[in-house]
Amino acid sequence: MTELTITGLQQERFWERVSRGEGCWEWMGCRTGSGYGYIRVNGRGIGTHRVAYLLECGPIADGLHVTHQCDNPACCNPDHLKLGDRSRNMRDMVARNRNVPHRGAANGNAKVSDATIREAVNEWRSGNSAASVARKYGIPESTFYNWTSGQNMRIRLADAVGATE
Repeated sequence: MTELTITGLQQERFWERVSRGEGCWEWMGCRTGSGYGYIRVNGRGIGTHRVAYLLECGPIADGLHVTHQCDNPACCNPDHLKLGDRSRNMRDMVARNRNVPHRGAANGNAKVSDATIREAVNEWRSGNSAASVARKYGIPESTFYNWTSGQNMRIRLADAVGATE
């Protein structure tokens, strides 16, 4: 059973970082790369949706997940949260088409567009040094080398020359 002792002051500080409105209650603090709210309580890292569930609904049985019915990982609205096992959570993910990886510009963490990658690679292929191209676009040289060597890139380099987005 997941139980967490949270003082009144900690609870107050927690809810101060939640933007309550109609529908989803957005976590306004730190988030993971996939958008889930995340905090430390008494030295332990925990998802904010789990904290909201614990505070409003009670303990979470071992092995259960707190799932979002709204598909918004930053949501802390207890009405949007329910308990389920990992298998159910994965079935929901597939049914709602949330299992598709977001590549390229569709990824919320993308720093550059696919068109910018094509442009940068084309400049390199035209004879500019990788270092100068990386500097021009404000990206680490190692990232640019990954693009040119085919590692961790979002577009096929064969598509880069002359392609437009």
